[in-house]
Amino acid sequence: MQLMEEYTSVVVVLAEWLKKEDLLDVTIDGLSNCSTVQASIYAITVVLGFNRNVYLLAMLDLSEEGHTAERLSVILKEHINNVGVEKAAWLVTDNTAACKLAPQLVCKTNGFMHIQDGRCQMHAFALGMTSSVAHEFFKLLITDALKVVTFFCASHEPLALKKYAMVGSAKSALKTGNKTT
Repeated sequence: MQLMEEYTSVVVVLAEWLKKEDLLDVTIDGLSNCSTVQASIYAITVVLGFNRNVYLLAMLDLSEEGHTAERLSVILKEHINNVGVEKAAWLVTDNTAACKLAPQLVCKTNGFMHIQDGRCQMHAFALGMTSSVAHEFFKLLITDALKVVTFFCASHEPLALKKYAMVGSAKSALKTGNKTT
């Protein structure tokens, strides 16, 4: 019972804050195929105007239902209406096919056309970095950088520099607590 009371008080406070805001970002982020369980979990959040505080509006398990772009667009419109469609300025999503198309469907709907569709920049950055780091050049560069880091982390040890010079390999000559290599 106490948990429900706390939840209700948070919802009331958030509703009051939303009344005072002029510009809101609404976001949706999905997580599918968690470990061995076939799950499709979506979090819908709202980012309040200038202070940029983020609040969870809903956590949805769409594992049993379809998580198509059409279904997600209906869910997004429902939550945008709840926070005030006139206050929603941006709709930010991750990079899955359904999440890419859903905001386009929302933003083409009468009454929602003022909302800007945006991609989450961190999702785009993560995809780019994952692709780049997989390249052979970067693998070698990271391996060499880790050797240097290990060397300098262990360089304060007595005779570490001498051992390194004699053997020529930070990996075999230096014994440290640093687990970067």
